Amino acid sequence: MHSVTADLAHITKYCQLWRLKPSISKTLTSVFHLHNNRSLHELNVHMNGQRLKHDPYPVYLGVNLDRTLIQGTPVT
Repeated sequence: MHSVTADLAHITKYCQLWRLKPSISKTLTSVFHLHNNRSLHELNVHMNGQRLKHDPYPVYLGVNLDRTLIQGTPVT
């Protein structure tokens, strides 16, 4: 079975190869699911041995992302 943590291990190796340092404190997890009762499920994902924080209502480039996967109201 393939996992998000395994994918992040590949990203970590890539970052080490190119001497990049991902900001674990700024990296978040979110779940977008068609079933509302599952949308608040927190993922147990680790990067560099540290658990990533979960944010059920993430903001990306000033746009609120919601469960309907449509553009939300921009953050001011």
